[in-house]
Amino acid sequence: MVGPQGPAGPAGAVGPAGPAGAVGPAGRAGAVGPVGPAGATGPAGTVGPAGVAGPIGPTGLTGPAGATGPAGPTGAAGVAGPVGPVGSAGAVGPVGPTGPIGSVGPTGATGATGPTGPAGTNGSGFNFRQTFDPAAVYAVDDVVTYNGSTYVATAASGPCGVPCSLTPDVSPSWMVLAQAGTPGAAGPQGPVGPLGPIGFTGPAGPQGLQGAASTVAGPAGPAGPAGPQGATGPAGLITSAAVCSALFPSSSMAVCAASLGFAKLVFVTNATYQGDLTSATQPLTGVAGGNADCQAEANAAGLPGTYKAWLSDFLGNYPATTFTHSTVPYALPNQNLDQVASNWAGLTSGANLLHLIDVSAQGATTDNQAAWTNTDISGHPNTNDCNNWTQSAYGEYLGQVGDLTLLTYDHGWTNSSTNWCDAVFALICFQQ
Repeated sequence: MVGPQGPAGPAGAVGPAGPAGAVGPAGRAGAVGPVGPAGATGPAGTVGPAGVAGPIGPTGLTGPAGATGPAGPTGAAGVAGPVGPVGSAGAVGPVGPTGPIGSVGPTGATGATGPTGPAGTNGSGFNFRQTFDPAAVYAVDDVVTYNGSTYVATAASGPCGVPCSLTPDVSPSWMVLAQAGTPGAAGPQGPVGPLGPIGFTGPAGPQGLQGAASTVAGPAGPAGPAGPQGATGPAGLITSAAVCSALFPSSSMAVCAASLGFAKLVFVTNATYQGDLTSATQPLTGVAGGNADCQAEANAAGLPGTYKAWLSDFLGNYPATTFTHSTVPYALPNQNLDQVASNWAGLTSGANLLHLIDVSAQGATTDNQAAWTNTDISGHPNTNDCNNWTQSAYGEYLGQVGDLTLLTYDHGWTNSSTNWCDAVFALICFQQ
């Protein structure tokens, strides 16, 4: 047993360390001495197990904003909010500039022919009395021809007597309607006609008297005189077709008629034209352009002669002055040579046509049913000519048109309606 510790003796010299004795029982804890100076940091011990988490401390002060991070992906669209109330109308803005004019629309269909107007103040019309007769009595408005010119009576006259000193060219009772043109150059001599058929043989003369019977034959008597020649038989019937067959065996009746001059041909162009009368191959405008269009179609069909268009302007070009006034019939170039009028006087008399002008230069019926004209029945200008046949635009000038489905002249074949000059119509062509 160990006794109580004695007082400390003076420190002796440190002896050599003895062997460690057995550990004695723990003594009483002594008073805590003052904290000694911090010793050097020992090596880090092994990490002990985590202690129990302490309570959350108070929220610290907000730190400065960090740098903006990259944008995250776009979220799904939210539900649309309710439509807000309509705002008040804003002030009216200034008027914008006028837009460009639109293109012209297509030409409308030709309107129906209007009703016939009331009769004019004269209303009686002319009375064509053929060639002037000095023995006849004439009334006002009688029309006659004399020495190639046409006259209308302005006062009653006649009979004149023979010889007559008051013929229409000098009498104050007459006024000239159409002055005779200057005679044209003589045409070439026509071909010699075929020989007529030989006449029938005349009848035999009467038989002579029988001589007295004789038993002796006498000498033969002299031959009797020849009987008189029989009367010439009637001439055989020579038709136009027979003449054409003999002289133009490989040509049509129209070519024959035009060549021999027993008819003047009339046809409608196959082509149609705007009011300036030009085409892709024919640049001329005016009446001269229309004449060129007619001549081109006649040449293409093999028709002989010169052809002009039934057109009038206000420059002095119209059929009454520029056409040859035919004394033979005007006929279509078909196989029947159907007559349109008996001659110039018949064409311009105011009577109905004898046949519609509905055949082309080739002799076939055409579908064209209207033609530019600006020409009245006497062959003089009417009222509208597309500015002397030089314009083809819509809305500025008009042109007079004839209806080829009609035989009459008033609101008819030469004077039916007016159209803007951008419309397309055929031409009527006359051989000169």
